[in-house]
Amino acid sequence: MENEPADDDALAIIAEEADVAEFGIAVSAQPEIRPEDADAGNAADNAEDSGDVVPDERESGLFPEGSSFRYQYADGTFAVDTWVVADDVRYYFGADGLAVAGRQKIEDCWYFFDDGCRMQTGWVTWKNGTKSFFDWDGRALTGWRSFNGVKYYFDPSTAMSLRW
Repeated sequence: MENEPADDDALAIIAEEADVAEFGIAVSAQPEIRPEDADAGNAADNAEDSGDVVPDERESGLFPEGSSFRYQYADGTFAVDTWVVADDVRYYFGADGLAVAGRQKIEDCWYFFDDGCRMQTGWVTWKNGTKSFFDWDGRALTGWRSFNGVKYYFDPSTAMSLRW
C-alpha cells in the first residue's frame, strides 16, 4: 500500500523500540501523518479533534430493566427522584433511577403504581380488605371523605380505610 513505511523505515522503528525497551520505557511508534495524507473526513470527525462538542443524538424514552424501567432523556441522562409522563402515563423514578411499583410514599403522600410501574387513580382494594382512593393526581386521600353522600375515613398514616 502507499502509506506503508518502506522496509528500511520499519526496521528503524523496530530498532528504536528495542533500544528504548532496554531501559524499561515503552514507546509506541506512531507514523507521521502529513497534511496531504490526512482524510478530510466529515464535520463530526473533525469536531472531536478541534475540541468542539458534537451532540450525541440519543432517543429519549422508557427502557426496560429487569421488572422495571429507566427513563433516558435526549441528552443521555436518566430520570432520578422525579416524575415523568411518557405516553400519557405518569411514572416515578426513585433514587436508583428505576421506576417504582406498588404502594409508595413520595414527599409525604401515598401513591400506587401497578406492576407495570404506571401510577394509578381511583379505588384500590388491598389484600387485607381495606381500601384506598387515589385522586386524579395519584395522591391517596386521607381523613374523612364523602363519595356520593357516603362518608369514608382513610387513616392519615396509611391512607387505608377501615374494612367495610
